[in-house]
Amino acid sequence: MTDADGNPSGRPRSPRRRPGTAPKSASTGLGEAFLAALHADFLAHGAGAIERVRLDNPTAYIKLCDALLPKDVASPLDERGLSDEELDRRIGEILRQCQSAGLEIGTAQAAR
Repeated sequence: MTDADGNPSGRPRSPRRRPGTAPKSASTGLGEAFLAALHADFLAHGAGAIERVRLDNPTAYIKLCDALLPKDVASPLDERGLSDEELDRRIGEILRQCQSAGLEIGTAQAAR
């Protein structure tokens, strides 16, 4: 027999995570491990690697900046369907936010 929520045991269900997400403790540890690996990679390869990503794959660059910025600074990023001008404007906004946070990143020139 099931309850009104379709639960066969009749016991309250525990809160569920979104499918494919890790528990908070696991994601925190993973985030720390990722940042440590990113830091080690930066120490080994320097700012040149960041510059190459910025020039060769601006979308990946923006997503990385968005992921690393505090959530009260970052805005939801959905680049699908945006014009080149809108993407350029968003890149500029993110660069200004990074620079105001003390990150010396530079500016990208579009190859058109």
